[in-house]
Amino acid sequence: MLKKTILSIMLLCTVNPAITAEEAQQVKDTRTYYDLNVSFYCPYTCCCGDYADGYTASGTIATQGRTCAAPAEIPFGTVIHIDGLGDYIVEDRGGAIIKNGNTYCIDIYMDSHEEALKMGRIYTKGYIDNED
Repeated sequence: MLKKTILSIMLLCTVNPAITAEEAQQVKDTRTYYDLNVSFYCPYTCCCGDYADGYTASGTIATQGRTCAAPAEIPFGTVIHIDGLGDYIVEDRGGAIIKNGNTYCIDIYMDSHEEALKMGRIYTKGYIDNED
């Protein structure tokens, strides 16, 4: 719903320059922001245990820059915007990937264990892009 609303405003701005930046900002301000506890994982047994085959819980091939794991209440295919990191698609799950109050634990896929360790843990904000 929100995605359609933003697209509609973008089209209105193109067709009708009378739409102001302030009006466009109001749509952005309607997003629900969550606290995110972001960690990083790799495709190897050190991070994935018995599931270290390169495939996600949704059946896709894990891809750096695209794949993240989120709690089961967020459907596969959902886009999560993570402030400072960008947009990721929920394609995976994990035992420690939960929601605690207003904080979601999100795990972002990296190609190597070294990269995952280097990224560490990040506490930031974000929103679920196609949340109704």
